[in-house]
Amino acid sequence: MSAKGQLRRFENRAQLLRHISEETGTDIDTLWDEYEAQVE
Repeated sequence: MSAKGQLRRFENRAQLLRHISEETGTDIDTLWDEYEAQVE
């Protein structure tokens, strides 16, 4: 995958996590750690 494609996907993921954080009140760092754990 191109670097640009990876960057776009990262931006989308960050936006999604920010949205989930706002919706659930969960800390965004916690959400990010959980996401990375699922990906590995």
